[in-house]
Amino acid sequence: MDKTNRIIYNTGIVYAQMIIAMVISLLSVRYVLQALGEEDYGVYMLVAGVVALLDILSMSMSNTSMRYMAHSLGKNDLEISLRTFNTTLLIHYCLAILLAVILEVGGWIMFEWFLNIPEGRMFAAQVVYQFMIVTALVTVVSVPFDAVINSHENLLFLAVVNIAQSLCIIGIALLLFLYDGDRLILYGFLMMLLMVIVRIVKQLYTRRKYPESKVNFRRYYDKELMKSILSFTGWDFLNVLAALCSTQIRGILINMFFGVKLNAAEGIGKKVNSKLNQLSTSITRAITPQMNKSAGSGDNKRLIHLTFMGVKFTTFMYCLFAIPLMCEMQYVLDIWLKDVPAYTALFCQMCILIRMTSKFTWQITNAIRAVGRIKEMQIIASVLSISGVVVGYFVFKAGAGPVSIYMIELLLCFVGTVINLYFGKKVVGINPIEYIRKALLPVILPILASLAFIMPILWLMEDGFLRFALVFGLYLSANTLLFWFFSLSMSERGRMTEIITKRIRKNK
Repeated sequence: MDKTNRIIYNTGIVYAQMIIAMVISLLSVRYVLQALGEEDYGVYMLVAGVVALLDILSMSMSNTSMRYMAHSLGKNDLEISLRTFNTTLLIHYCLAILLAVILEVGGWIMFEWFLNIPEGRMFAAQVVYQFMIVTALVTVVSVPFDAVINSHENLLFLAVVNIAQSLCIIGIALLLFLYDGDRLILYGFLMMLLMVIVRIVKQLYTRRKYPESKVNFRRYYDKELMKSILSFTGWDFLNVLAALCSTQIRGILINMFFGVKLNAAEGIGKKVNSKLNQLSTSITRAITPQMNKSAGSGDNKRLIHLTFMGVKFTTFMYCLFAIPLMCEMQYVLDIWLKDVPAYTALFCQMCILIRMTSKFTWQITNAIRAVGRIKEMQIIASVLSISGVVVGYFVFKAGAGPVSIYMIELLLCFVGTVINLYFGKKVVGINPIEYIRKALLPVILPILASLAFIMPILWLMEDGFLRFALVFGLYLSANTLLFWFFSLSMSERGRMTEIITKRIRKNK
């Protein structure tokens, strides 16, 4: 399979998996909320927020590991690949130990002085937090194995595992209704157990299928390579750590000023945004290995081409469902959750707007990572992340409402897009005017035109299933057609038509 066909094939696999997993996951949230109740669910989302944060941390570390694995695989030298894998794995073992200490000390400080836990639920919250620490450590040491699978672009296996994981989660949610004890503790334990089993399956598969995943630190440890990886990881980790702190502190600030029930609303907002984002990251997961290989081989022209293509497709895939969902958020939440915590719809809408803004230049940051010169960009991005919660604290202290911290994040996100464009030109050689003309406008204009189609329906019709169906149906069809004819070049349309036709004929 050639490079372009592989990108489209892998994108299709991941996109289908994401849709299935998103539907199952959102359904499980409804059952978990009903089984635990609004208060306990808020406690879980507050305490287990470390898992959501570690997903981001895991993704960042996986990108770093994948970059080096892709570079080594591109050289077709098993010895180099073995050294890269073992050096990366050793780094993650050390990181897991450090993380365990930080989480234990940080957890004690949070529970002792900061978190506003309802009376009688402190013990359950602390037990769940310990489950989260175990999950975190397993996740960190498994990152190099995930990087090997991603570097080989074996996304079909990952799709199957993720769908099976989603089915298990909904099974856990239904099981809660049959338990008469402390459901919060049971839920935390079963989620930890599931994550551990998934990680074991991935590691066993990787070690049996890919020879470069053989573990032998004494033979394959590479001191110079470790210095290079640590230098890259250090700057990348700085930004990730700042983003993690920002997200977690936002939840703590909302908890301190408005109570645990708003943490339930915040948690649902993060869940909805996370699942929507997964739909758009399918193209990123398909393109990133080839971006790393292009940078490693010095093919900067292809790297820029993949960056432009990634922006168009990730923004399109995210907005395809995010915009109509944002317009009908309250109706969807009423149907989905029945008892909707206060501020949930508004939090969900703000999360979507922030993520949508970041999509405009997200692929540029991946291109910069592929090149490897990330120091300045990461320092500035870290300062922006921390600034959001610092300003948010003083805004809350002045008496502002809970949505104000999201408004601050949105403003800083716009600043971040300008900064990413600057570093894209400096590091990768991307012309900002060409980028806007070839990547942003071809996807933004169809989005605005599609939004104009549905606005009269939103203004003239009352909430209900008919309006919901019309909004989604009209936006999806209009945006897809406009994207096909306006956003894609003739060569891109021709290539996609050829691949789709071949797949149809093959299935016949």
